[in-house]
Amino acid sequence: MAYRIGIIAEDDTDINVIHELIKKLARGKIFTIKKFSANGCGKLIGKCYQWSIQLKERGCDFLLVVHDLDEKQESQLRQKLEKVLYTSPIKKRAIIIPIKEIEAWLLSDHQAIEKAMKLKQNIGKIADPQSIGDPKRYLSELIYIKSGKTKRYLTKDNPKIAEKIDINNLSRCSSFMLFRDFIVQQLL
Repeated sequence: MAYRIGIIAEDDTDINVIHELIKKLARGKIFTIKKFSANGCGKLIGKCYQWSIQLKERGCDFLLVVHDLDEKQESQLRQKLEKVLYTSPIKKRAIIIPIKEIEAWLLSDHQAIEKAMKLKQNIGKIADPQSIGDPKRYLSELIYIKSGKTKRYLTKDNPKIAEKIDINNLSRCSSFMLFRDFIVQQLL
């Protein structure tokens, strides 16, 4: 059986990161991705319901909505997204809200960053990636410094880092656990 997963996220790099992580969790199960990229968080909430209808029409079995927390209150953001999706035709769904940004998930595996970005110097384990105020900027500065100031990080590097991630390291991010549990449950 091939699963069809609908993903709505802020941008294509987030969708590609989620795709890489699903591959690690799927453990050989066959799945396809159908997606909508909002090109920023502003359009995501407004288009989310309509996109969920279109994803259902495209045969999606379940839905993931991925929205960075940034500086918002998690409960308010989750409530707003749940309200928008209340009558969505896809009943098996999860709202995934990475604490601050999805880059915090990437920071949970320093070795994946070192390998993917071919860094000259070791980074060292980051104790609490979700406590970093601006994970994207932190990752950028870290890569620049640890590359000997020869590499510039771009968000398009995120899927490359996700591909190298040891999925067990992500368990240090509480916001990842909802995603992991949902995917594992759906792909049983």
